[in-house]
Parts: sequence; structure tokens; C-alpha cells
Amino acid sequence: MFGLFRMPRFIRRFIRRRTNKMPVDKAIKMKERLSLAYAFCAWNLFGFLAYLMYKGRLTKVDDANEESQGRQFVKMLHLKNVTLHEVKGLNYIQKYDINEEVSAKTDAPETDVTNEDQEQLQKESD
Repeated sequence: MFGLFRMPRFIRRFIRRRTNKMPVDKAIKMKERLSLAYAFCAWNLFGFLAYLMYKGRLTKVDDANEESQGRQFVKMLHLKNVTLHEVKGLNYIQKYDINEEVSAKTDAPETDVTNEDQEQLQKESD
């Protein structure tokens, strides 16, 4: 009741009208049980995340990545037919079609030839 955020008055009235009154000792006991259940769930979640990090299935993400957060989510979730809209402040900047970018990358031949190798091949062909 004296928490960080106060519940809006209309929600409080709505709940009070539709529920029966509860004795104070029963309410305290229920609050204790709920807090124990919360602590148990939080501890198990912490243990599960520690286990995932130990097994290597959960890794720390570097923020130095040059891709936007939207592109990272698209890659992580393996989404298809995605269009990203870039907004800065209240201004619309640009629209990105991820399908075109992916298809352009797959259409381009992937080579491991460096610029020096290309120059050498060009000299040999002349």
C-alpha cells in the first residue's frame, strides 16, 4: 500500500466492489505466502540463468555491434517479411526492407579473394 507507485483510485474501487472483505490475519498470511512464492521463483530463475551461462547457451552481447537493435532482434528471432522504420525524435527518417538486404547479400557471390589477389590475377591475365 505504501509502495513506490500508488494504484489508481478507480482500479482500487473496482477491485473492492467485486471482492469480499478478508480478515487482517488471513491477509497477512497470504502476503507472506505470496512473497515466499515470489522469492522461490526468482531464486530458481537466477539459478536457471546461471546454468545457461555455464553451459554456454547464454552469452554476453557486445554493444559495439554496428547494427541497430531492430536488426539484431530480426536476426535473433529469424523473422521474415520485416520492414524497419527509423524514427529519430518525432521525425521519420527512413524505411528499411530487410528482405531486400538479405536477398542482396545472398545473390552476391561470396569470395575470399582480397584486393591484392585480384590485382595479381589481373596482372597474370594481361
